[in-house]
Amino acid sequence: MITLAFYACSNENNPNPYLPATSLTLSADSVTIMPGEELHLTYTYAPKNTTDIVSVIWKIANTDIINFDIYSQSIIYGKNPGKTYVIAHFRDRPEIADTCMVSVIPRQVNRIELDKTKVEMLVGSDTTLRATVYPENATYQDLTWNSSDETIATVENGKISALSAGMADIVAATLDGTVKATCKIQVKNVPVSSITVDGLSDGQKFLIGEELQLTYTVYPENAFNKKIRISSSNESIIKIDENLKLQVLSKGEATITVASEDGSVSDDYKVTAGDITLFISTQISGAYTNIMGNITGTLYCTLYNRSKYTINVTSLTILNGSGTTISTASNDLLGQIPPYSTSKSIGGQFTAVYYPRFVWVYEYDGKTYETIYDTRKD
Repeated sequence: MITLAFYACSNENNPNPYLPATSLTLSADSVTIMPGEELHLTYTYAPKNTTDIVSVIWKIANTDIINFDIYSQSIIYGKNPGKTYVIAHFRDRPEIADTCMVSVIPRQVNRIELDKTKVEMLVGSDTTLRATVYPENATYQDLTWNSSDETIATVENGKISALSAGMADIVAATLDGTVKATCKIQVKNVPVSSITVDGLSDGQKFLIGEELQLTYTVYPENAFNKKIRISSSNESIIKIDENLKLQVLSKGEATITVASEDGSVSDDYKVTAGDITLFISTQISGAYTNIMGNITGTLYCTLYNRSKYTINVTSLTILNGSGTTISTASNDLLGQIPPYSTSKSIGGQFTAVYYPRFVWVYEYDGKTYETIYDTRKD
């Protein structure tokens, strides 16, 4: 209970005889305010020409609901919703009093604003909506959250979880349901983001007659439709059947396309098909000079087998630019070259040899092939 005293003095020189104050009246019988709102209450007493020195005591029945302003004792302000009384009475005669019923009503929310009004989501994902209520000093700011279809999306305190493809409305509302805000949610199935095919790469080389069972992995793991299609641009060169069995039929180039059925991914692999020579190459090394095509110094040649099959080198002949044989490799330097391996580096000292050539002869699958390294092309 808070008590405040106010005084009013009559004119001390008033020649009239003693005239007591007999009534006290407040400026309102009842008032309504909101939390934070101020109200100035005044009083009057009668008769106005009283000779009393009037002293008024102010009291508040419940200071949890309203209180006096600390800067002006005639001003009250709302604190919390509820009802209470302001009582004023004469200090020396408490029976002469008046009361004012003060009702503090909640400051109502008049608008809810969401940070997003439309959201696209993928099945299995989460997002959070943020709500702002207006006015910002509304008394009750708690909200309820609801989904129009909880089989598609659920919501808890603004956090939305996408469950299945479809449309749903997420509604934030005041507790009494009078003010609402809506966000439209579109949930989509998770698309394929990438596909890897084991044993297949761009620029890959295939040997005629090879067969390869293609296997693949689809990402992400929770993609809705993991079906894919693998096709060849030229089935006379590369054929892929319905079971994803790849067959190499003839020499040439083709493009293998790997595409997701949902249309989100399509990758092209340019490949080449040919015989064993597609995988065989040569390379020279050493320290030499080239003067008008005449090679002087050390020069070695190496045969590379970049296939997954073993080849058998039967001879290496070194010729000069005129086609005359300079030397031949001994058998102990020749023989089998395993998959993804190299021969021994064969060569030696050259003195003014005109554009030497290294002619390799090797066998694979019962056939004989020839590969030449010609220094003229360096």
